[in-house]
Amino acid sequence: ENRNALSEYAESVRERGVFSDGLRSF
Repeated sequence: ENRNALSEYAESVRERGVFSDGLRSF
């Protein structure tokens, strides 16, 4: 499902610390 891919992508991005405080709510 798309959700699974999105979850994996979010984890990957989080690892790189790309997420900013504003996107943390996501």
